[in-house]
Amino acid sequence: MLKSKKPVISVCAVRTGCGKSQASRAIAKILRGKGKKVIIVRHPMPYGNLLKQKIQRFSSFDDFKKYNTTIEEQEEYEKHIENGFIVYAGVDYKEILNKAEKEADIILWDGGNNDFPFYKPNLNIVVADALRPNHELTYYPGFINFLSADIIIINKVNTAEKEDVKLVEKQIIQLLKMVE
Repeated sequence: MLKSKKPVISVCAVRTGCGKSQASRAIAKILRGKGKKVIIVRHPMPYGNLLKQKIQRFSSFDDFKKYNTTIEEQEEYEKHIENGFIVYAGVDYKEILNKAEKEADIILWDGGNNDFPFYKPNLNIVVADALRPNHELTYYPGFINFLSADIIIINKVNTAEKEDVKLVEKQIIQLLKMVE
């Protein structure tokens, strides 16, 4: 993991579909409400020419054309842009970090594909899914994210069975006992 000169908050998940992107957007809005300039760094989606995708900076929808992004990339970036945030993506993680540090008070790693953060987080938030209990223990790299979390958000508690929510809570408590 690369170390940043600025605080880094990472948001990862134990599985695809846990609600990480929504959590990232909510956290970014909260930080902005506290007067912080938040720059989002998204997990890269290198589908094309990697040299052309070295560093991508998205601040408007016009940037989708500029970088010839895929529909999948647009879906991940557009909500942040709609909310007025700048999003960096690409494959040169060090240079992206250098550029993001010049603009940010806080860097928010929005870890797509449930990968690990590429930047050393000061705070590592991981989203678990109450609709899929035990997935936090049985999927990779989600299990590693679960183990490395500073904060675990249990998402979808309003639609999950109460016993499934309790099971995820139990897993978190057991994790805390392991690291004590």
